[in-house]
Amino acid sequence: MLPLDSEFVILYLLYLSVFGYFLFQYLHSRKRVFKINLFLFFSYFTLMSIVFADAENFKCGNSLAVLFYGFLFVMLHVTLWGMINLFKWVFKKNSPL
Repeated sequence: MLPLDSEFVILYLLYLSVFGYFLFQYLHSRKRVFKINLFLFFSYFTLMSIVFADAENFKCGNSLAVLFYGFLFVMLHVTLWGMINLFKWVFKKNSPL
């Protein structure tokens, strides 16, 4: 059972766009960091696919918890990745060299 409510469709599009971005960056730059990001994201996607497939996880109003945890990792991953890149950019820009 794959939920197809509008909130879950937005979550699926978020997964697809983040995965597409990391895949695009990996294919064009071949940097190790994008390979690590792809592995982390794919492993979490696999875990959440198992959670989404089980109908028991959506009984008694638990669909909001599943939606929250599905959204939480993606946002934490993107936020941490963005903060790391922001700090690298700031320190590179302000370096005396």
